[in-house]
Amino acid sequence: MLLRFFLDHISTFFDLCDPYRYFRYEVPQRARTNKTLANAILAISARMLHWKTGYNPYVADRYLTLCLETLIPSLSDVEAVMDETLLAATVVLRMLEEMDGNQAIISVATSMHRDAPPVGLRRAAYWSAFRQEVWIAPQTQQPISMSAAACGYEAAHGFGAAPDWAWCERAIAHCGEAMNCTLQTELGRDEAVARWRALLADNAAWWDSVPPGFDPFYGSWQPADGRLFPEVKFQADWHGA
Repeated sequence: MLLRFFLDHISTFFDLCDPYRYFRYEVPQRARTNKTLANAILAISARMLHWKTGYNPYVADRYLTLCLETLIPSLSDVEAVMDETLLAATVVLRMLEEMDGNQAIISVATSMHRDAPPVGLRRAAYWSAFRQEVWIAPQTQQPISMSAAACGYEAAHGFGAAPDWAWCERAIAHCGEAMNCTLQTELGRDEAVARWRALLADNAAWWDSVPPGFDPFYGSWQPADGRLFPEVKFQADWHGA
């Protein structure tokens, strides 16, 4: 049940702008032979089920303890730290800690960088970690310590033609830049204003150039009476990100 819940519901959070759906298809297969990753998956599924259905909270605590028992010793091993499977487990645990209001493992995922552009599961995990950084920044009022470039993002894209999921990555990277512009205290006033204006221009360029797939199939941007948010329908997750 816990694995099924991860596949059907939680993996989407990690695969938001990934056309290959590594957390949906590859991560569960790796969990067959890696108990750290397996326990991370079971822990986050149990925690979310506790919130949604009242599932026994001690199940999540138990799997989290088992996961940390094997994860923490691995963090002192340089080769193990660079392992993609361990990175995936760390990213999953990071989301679990955000849900629980803790940040003990927050810095681990963002420190697992290599000089070469990441590919495959590593790239998917990096993007997931970067989105988590963007999510955390306004809550902690701290700048994002991870660069989108570490995810393989090419800033000099010029808003050229690209798959829809790549436009989602551009939007997320843009959000990260906007967060840092507002949260980095070392920027002088004139520099911050100039940077903000440049970001506004980038935002307008994104909207002017974005593919038609980002137009909703159904709904209105204006909330219906009695609702706080609008209801719009898109084709894919990355269109609504």
